[in-house]
Amino acid sequence: TIGPTCLAEQGKGSYVKKELPATNVIESSSLKLFETANLFNLLEIREVLECYAVEKAATVASEDNIENLRKAVNRLGKSGNDLHEFLLTDLDFHVAIGMCARLPELSDLVIGIHKLWNKKLPVIFSASRKEKIEKSIQTAKQVLRHIEQGEGKQAARGMRNHLNMVNDNLRDDLAQEQFKE
Repeated sequence: TIGPTCLAEQGKGSYVKKELPATNVIESSSLKLFETANLFNLLEIREVLECYAVEKAATVASEDNIENLRKAVNRLGKSGNDLHEFLLTDLDFHVAIGMCARLPELSDLVIGIHKLWNKKLPVIFSASRKEKIEKSIQTAKQVLRHIEQGEGKQAARGMRNHLNMVNDNLRDDLAQEQFKE
């Protein structure tokens, strides 16, 4: 817990502010977010955060961070027709983006969202979406290239395109799951 804070207000004097809530209260609120979250809203929030992250990464990423992003993109490109491998390597790509932007908490958030999707949707992609997976890999490569070249705005556009390849499928799957309930 955080201790009391002394505050002073003009005309009211000085007083001691109550302690802030214990860390475990904050942590339980964060966990509750993922238990009750609307996945459609999380997709939108994720897009805003990740587009910001790639724009920032284009200016602050270290060479080590960029090298880790390159490796993640290469693994993504090699995932081929293996759907499970694609999903794992795509997650690695997004985690690497958070690290390039020096926002490790973003990586944690992305992992939480992926866990939630896996819990709510047993099958995210079908084999008929192979062309979207290929486009997703291409957009990941574009994002990497723009980050390497320090082109933040272009990286953000590329990330939006990358996320939309997956988000369109997720929205379709979520809608189908809601109709089943």
